[in-house]
Amino acid sequence: MGSRKGVRQNVQEAGRVKQVLRSGRVVAVGAVALLAATAADSASATGFIFDWELNTDTADVKGLPFLDNRLSTDLRDALLAGDIQGVKVRNDLTDATEAYYDAALVGRHIFADFEVPSSLGDTNDRTADLVSRFPGSTVGNFALTPLNAGFGGTGVTMSNARLYPGSGFPDPAAEGGASLFPTTTASLFGEPLKHLTETIAANPTTKHVPWTTRFNNSGNPVLDNDPAAAAGIHEYAYESDDLLSRGDFSALVSHYRLRGASGLALFLPGHMGYTKAQMHEDVLAGWNRADEDIEALLGGSTTQTDFLVRRPGGVVSTVVESDGAFMSGFANDDQMVLIVSNLDDGPLRGFVEDGTGGKAFLKQVGQAFSADQRILLSPLDHESFEFESFTFGPNEFWFLTTNEEVFDDDVRAGIGVPEPSSSLALATIGLLVGLNRPRKQAKG
Repeated sequence: MGSRKGVRQNVQEAGRVKQVLRSGRVVAVGAVALLAATAADSASATGFIFDWELNTDTADVKGLPFLDNRLSTDLRDALLAGDIQGVKVRNDLTDATEAYYDAALVGRHIFADFEVPSSLGDTNDRTADLVSRFPGSTVGNFALTPLNAGFGGTGVTMSNARLYPGSGFPDPAAEGGASLFPTTTASLFGEPLKHLTETIAANPTTKHVPWTTRFNNSGNPVLDNDPAAAAGIHEYAYESDDLLSRGDFSALVSHYRLRGASGLALFLPGHMGYTKAQMHEDVLAGWNRADEDIEALLGGSTTQTDFLVRRPGGVVSTVVESDGAFMSGFANDDQMVLIVSNLDDGPLRGFVEDGTGGKAFLKQVGQAFSADQRILLSPLDHESFEFESFTFGPNEFWFLTTNEEVFDDDVRAGIGVPEPSSSLALATIGLLVGLNRPRKQAKG
């Protein structure tokens, strides 16, 4: 993973900021502000990371064994003991199964994977039936979010957005600018982040545990160029020099956390030659780095945290994030933490807001910005990521106090894939590990 570079600091003298950064800028913030959402249960600095392929919990990642109508004493005992925190369910369950697991599933997570109707009705009806059977559990269904019609009627207590870079999102290079974002890499990064933002904005009080991966282009012919290395294994595959690097993926996970994700559910790694162990390493690097700031600023308790979420659509998404620059963070009364990412074609020198609704930055809940408020930003190079912390000082200025460059990794070449098209292909993947380029060592 990318090594962290030394922390650079700004020093305040006589109520002013002495800039010791390379050409840092003071940036005005106007009345157009970000939607600040306090996401329920985003609070835990130990939010669970689940994994589709694991059947048992590890120290850092929670397993999701299948629960079905074949009653398992081992599974029930593990749930009762707290050795397993969640299960996945694909089939409609019987009354006997409900009675067998009811007590064991209290306080546990149930990830339904209802993607087609059954005798119970459509997927929303199936999900509602599952919720009614296990009212003491946290229940969600794959891709069911507050943006879906009928979400509230199901009774679910967890939104499981599908955040798969490459699947269901347009690509600017192939579609002549159909994406909001300027490059393929920025689109793979920005589209799932935008979707999470819209989902949380639609219902900030529910638990948000999205499904994610580094790449998955299932059903997306725009990102399908049939590389020979994937022939016969994947119906869709995409070879490119502009995929998300491992560092990009870690940064994206930090953004998920600092926009209010309560946890994550991991699917397959999504790159040929990219192992599940590497995926866990990258996800935990991004998630835990964000939690370090939650712990440092708020002692691990974020019940009063205001997660700062970009308003979907309008001038914020189209003017700021469409440039390939992304910011996520949270604030309390006098402190603020951001992760700032620059996937634009050039260096990021700061955003200027003249009070007319041009480029917005962020605000605290209940605090209106006036046109003369300022934020001091650190400049940020192309394809770089930085954690920045601020204090709220005199004259209603946010002063940059520390900034740390993270996740330095520019290896974006490879073959991105969805799940194999057949179970037989799983055995073939191991033979192709060497076909992906070796990962370059972190700079600096």
